[in-house]
Amino acid sequence: MPQLPLTSKTDKKHHGIGLANIARCAEKYQGSIAVEIIPKENRQRFCLTVMLYH
Repeated sequence: MPQLPLTSKTDKKHHGIGLANIARCAEKYQGSIAVEIIPKENRQRFCLTVMLYH
């Protein structure tokens, strides 16, 4: 599994689990994910690509 970005929200217990769930689902169906971190001013954005094969 690729390194996933961490949430910047203060309530880390209830945020930041969605990307791990997406990655797990992609792997379950023989797919994969790619994460690109994009710096923007004093924050970061990310671009998530999910690839599923049929």
